[in-house]
Amino acid sequence: MPTLDDFRWDGHDWETQVDLPAWRDLFREPRARVVFAPSESEDSPPNQGDLLLVQWLVDHQESLRESLMTGLLAEYPNRQALYDYDGSEKVELMPDVTTAEELRPLLRLNTLYLHSPLADGTPVLGFLFRCAWDEEHGLGIVMNGHRVVAVCDGDRAFSP
Repeated sequence: MPTLDDFRWDGHDWETQVDLPAWRDLFREPRARVVFAPSESEDSPPNQGDLLLVQWLVDHQESLRESLMTGLLAEYPNRQALYDYDGSEKVELMPDVTTAEELRPLLRLNTLYLHSPLADGTPVLGFLFRCAWDEEHGLGIVMNGHRVVAVCDGDRAFSP
């Protein structure tokens, strides 16, 4: 679990690294890059409330991953229709899948954005993935707590 001293300002964002063992297969790195959304963090350093969001993320990592993958699997056919790959391109970039296991090779978690919580305290999370089918824009998934609210282009992950 990071401390306030573990956050670094890069000129745009406050970020840290967080160990999320349940997500390792999706980001293929020892730790996840966690960023406080730029529009909300400005240049003010993270505070104890922000650390509580990170702790919530760590505490709920398994159930968040399950909810995210379930939401993505439900939306994936719509994304396939949007990109409309066919033939060998479809097989390589966006094949038909029915399980999270089949989706894994197509995705890589790049950044997890923490946004200001909703009025009731529900965390708002943005996940930015590199994906096989859209190397330029990636894939964004926005969640309010454990509920997927958007499966979209990558830029929505940091600006829901």
